[in-house]
This record gives sequence, structure tokens and C-alpha cells, in this order.
Amino acid sequence: MTEPRRVCLLITELLPAGAERIVYELATRLDRTRWDVLVCSLRSPAGDDGAVARELAAAGVRTEHVRLAHKLDPRGLVRLTRILRRFRPHLLHAHLFHANLAARLFGRLGRKTRVVSTVHIVERRPLRTRRLLERALAFRDDATVCVSDAVARHAREELGVSRARLRVIRGKRAGSSGSPRAAR
Repeated sequence: MTEPRRVCLLITELLPAGAERIVYELATRLDRTRWDVLVCSLRSPAGDDGAVARELAAAGVRTEHVRLAHKLDPRGLVRLTRILRRFRPHLLHAHLFHANLAARLFGRLGRKTRVVSTVHIVERRPLRTRRLLERALAFRDDATVCVSDAVARHAREELGVSRARLRVIRGKRAGSSGSPRAAR
């Protein structure tokens, strides 16, 4: 039997919300004989790793918390680098802007690591710096997953994601069963 492939699900934080629910579902539903799963969050509010982190732990999923003090926290970025080097993921699957950015910048530390970013929303606020960063780094993904056709259009037109890298995976409607208690 072959060794399980290592997948790191990277997300900004693990408070109960939509993207966090998706990470929970992915982490708990992947076949453990085929996948070695690690969920990594970039920040934790005031010493609380988040309700979803507790649900993941209860389900037997490993979690790591970078605990960035702020967006450009050098110590936190070193912690993230150490986590990724120690785990050596085959796949780094990021969710939400800050995690996507971190995955694009640090995901290639391991030569064999594939990087997938997930865009969950159409951002309507005029966040020019974010859009510039997305456009500048979108090419570093092996794939960019979008949760709807509208999000895919936004990723293509506003964030500069090429059609070749774009994937749309539509989720279940809100309120569907199977989500962690903390995300309800």
C-alpha cells in the first residue's frame, strides 16, 4: 500500500462561517487511507483557535495555528514556513484572500507542492491593493477554484485568473446537512 498524500488546507481563521464549513467538510470527508490532512489557520482571535478548530479536533483532524499578529507579521510568516516545511504537503489548498496570498507566496517551498486557491466571494468593496496582489500572483496557482459561476467571472475579469487555471465547484445550498455544529 502506498503512503497517503499530504494535503494542507490553509485558511485565514477557523471561526464558524461558509468557507470554514467547506474546509471542515473537506478535512473530515477525505479518505484517511489516501490523504494525510492538516488544517492550518493564519490567525486566531484572542487566544481562541475557533469553534471550527474544536470541531476538527473532535473529528480527529490535525490543526496548526500560525497566529499572525498582523498581516505582515514576520514571526508568523516564519511559523507558517516551518509548518509547511515540516508537513511537506503534496497539495496546499487555500481558502480566502489572506490564505490564498500566503499559499501563492510560500506554497512553492516544497518543489513538489501543488497550490490551489479558492475564491469564495465576489468582493464588491474597492480593495485596489488586494486586486493588484491577486492579479500579480494568480499565475502561481496550479488551479483556482471558485464556488459559483459568478465568482468565476469575477476571478477571471477582476482578479486576472486565466481560464486554463479556473475551476468551478458548486456547493450545496445553505442550510444543508453535514456541516459542523459550530457553523450552524
